[in-house]
Amino acid sequence: MANVYQVYGNHDGALGIYGSKKRAIQAAIEYVQQNGVLECTIDNNNPYITYIEGEDSTAQVEQFYLK
Repeated sequence: MANVYQVYGNHDGALGIYGSKKRAIQAAIEYVQQNGVLECTIDNNNPYITYIEGEDSTAQVEQFYLK
């Protein structure tokens, strides 16, 4: 029984699955920043989905529970 985190990019779809939320958010930030955008907005008001928004790209980290 564990949580896994799937990262989605708005241009590329599913980007990866991670065992830690910290690594998943870092991958989402790197995806948003790959176009040269250094600043991004992180919206983590929802406990199961974290949104990362940049100038041209967005990504989301979605939490799933595995039995």
